[in-house]
Amino acid sequence: MGALAASWRLEFRHSLTSDLAAPICLALKADLSKRKRVKQKEVKKAHEKAIGRQLLKALKLKGKFLRHGEDDGEPDLIYSLDCKTVGIEIATAFYHNEQAEIEIAAGAGQA
Repeated sequence: MGALAASWRLEFRHSLTSDLAAPICLALKADLSKRKRVKQKEVKKAHEKAIGRQLLKALKLKGKFLRHGEDDGEPDLIYSLDCKTVGIEIATAFYHNEQAEIEIAAGAGQA
């Protein structure tokens, strides 16, 4: 970062009154949190699609991926198999409850 940009940032920080600083900090945190959730959702969708491909390959089925399911109760993946629309729900199994709790907390942004 250039000296001018660093200087402007320092001046901007120091020029904020305490009344303005808190809402701006909260807005920045919310924006970062939103970006993190969006990234987690992208990673989850890519994971589900990869698992779906592996499932079809293991079952020796030729299917065409149509789309990801809607969050309102549809399965995770929607495929076309032999001219039929098929939904595939991807679920993760855990060996221990503690592992599941850690994964759930990480997904909720608490870990």
